[in-house]
Amino acid sequence: MGLMTRFLLALALLACAAPSLRAEPMALHTLVVYNDILPESSSLARYYAEKRGIPKDHILGIRCSTAEEIDRNEYRTHIEEPIRAHLLRKKWMTLEESVSPFGNQTLPIKAATHNDIWCIVLMKGIPLKVANDPTVKEVPTANSQLNTNAASVDSELALLPLVGLPLIATMPNPYQLLGYERAFDSLDAREMILVGRLDGPTAEDVRRMIDDALYAEKHRLTGIACIDARGLGDSNSGYYQGDKQLVDSARELSKAGWLVTLDHKPPLFAENLPWRNVGIYAGWYQENAGGPFMRPGLKGSVFMRGAIAYHIHSFGAFTLRSTDKNWCGPLIDKGVAATMGAVYEPYLDFMPHWDVFIRRLLQGSSFIEAAYASQKVLSWMTTFVGDPLYTPFAVPLDQAVAKADPESVWKDELRVQQAAAALAAGNLDECRAALSRLTADPHLTYAGWEGFADLMSDPSLLPANSSVAEAYERAFNMSPTLEDQMRNNMKAATAYENRFREKDARRLLSLLLSRYPNEAVYFGLQKMVKSIDSTGGIPAPDADSGIPPNGPPPKIPLTGLGKQP
Repeated sequence: MGLMTRFLLALALLACAAPSLRAEPMALHTLVVYNDILPESSSLARYYAEKRGIPKDHILGIRCSTAEEIDRNEYRTHIEEPIRAHLLRKKWMTLEESVSPFGNQTLPIKAATHNDIWCIVLMKGIPLKVANDPTVKEVPTANSQLNTNAASVDSELALLPLVGLPLIATMPNPYQLLGYERAFDSLDAREMILVGRLDGPTAEDVRRMIDDALYAEKHRLTGIACIDARGLGDSNSGYYQGDKQLVDSARELSKAGWLVTLDHKPPLFAENLPWRNVGIYAGWYQENAGGPFMRPGLKGSVFMRGAIAYHIHSFGAFTLRSTDKNWCGPLIDKGVAATMGAVYEPYLDFMPHWDVFIRRLLQGSSFIEAAYASQKVLSWMTTFVGDPLYTPFAVPLDQAVAKADPESVWKDELRVQQAAAALAAGNLDECRAALSRLTADPHLTYAGWEGFADLMSDPSLLPANSSVAEAYERAFNMSPTLEDQMRNNMKAATAYENRFREKDARRLLSLLLSRYPNEAVYFGLQKMVKSIDSTGGIPAPDADSGIPPNGPPPKIPLTGLGKQP
């Protein structure tokens, strides 16, 4: 049966079928691949497989380059062919002669009739990207921007079940075309494999990513969400869809109970924002990592265990070994458990669509399924970095709250999300009841008091009263870190000032100005005091949380986001 015939048949079957549910865990269909030259690669592979319950015979060592960038021949002879040969030898995959349409021609290929390996995990030590090979002669596409055979190793391996496809340009992602609002299954695996990697600046980073993903999966990922849009309103702009993805993701997160800070201003989130407990971050447009998590002298991480972060830039994953260049490496170094990026110029529409990714995650998908559901094309530039099997929202919110450790910041963040989800659904009585239960707890942490005050500031819960300011002050007095003290101090001062209690606002700000004079100036407390004294008001924060209504559908040209590093 030809590939196109099979594809159309599968599409017809799926059109009338309910969303599929996997009968077996993805771990039983996962192959872990490491570089046999590097002992740390082997050690990490075995550690991961043990933690995830992946069978021991599903661990494969190959001998390949240790460089991040390799040529086409190195990729083919030392990565692609050894992995495929292993699958055939183990009888996990079978191939048959087939054909594939390409332009005005039909290409003879080999296609899988059966494939037991649905996911491949590349461990640190496996090369990251395949450089363009100008000696490869193929019919160019009509769009000159796509006439390259460069790609990420991961995206090339995703088409392992299909032998003989063109190397130039992109290939459609079968998982997305066949209806990605479902679990990946054996039918999908005949067309492609979900390929991700556990990689980062150090082996210690990778081990921590594995442990953090398992912890967050068991307890349900929580925290706050910080989304850094640019406020682009022209739907005819090539960059509009990037901003729309971020804004739409903020809506999805808010509906799920996440407290979202959404910034619509062109610059990045300011470095001096005293962030903590960030569970999800997304932003775009800067080449190298910046913002609050890159603050010099920062002690600890601003991220929750298991945090997921993505910064949209053409070369976000140009290297994974740096702690300050591009984005993926620095984000991992600062505590993120999962991220993604492009190794070369991908063009905006062929990058992961963050709104789709977030929606699939919230529906209970694994990191790798949500990732490929958000990706239109394969044999292209994206790498997904983190435990592919990580499922951050596998545990329902109510269950996660019920089994969370008492007197913990994690539990309080979850309980705040319970109340916020009720508020987002318009269930005001349910929200108020959840907030009453929260403040009745004598062991409530600073995160619980801060979340309570954040929600009570919502106009839907009027009449507002001084309990908001007092809750922030309680959070300030309980805050364990300087960043937490600064943030809650400023929130409390603003809330007092809004209630025409300038004396209390000045009292709180002056307290930290005297206690930490240099830090207070850096974080902006002195500016707030001067504003009260001179104008009687505190300036609005740089970031806003307003989520505008849906805009018109975007036009989607091939839009690049950055120059070659």
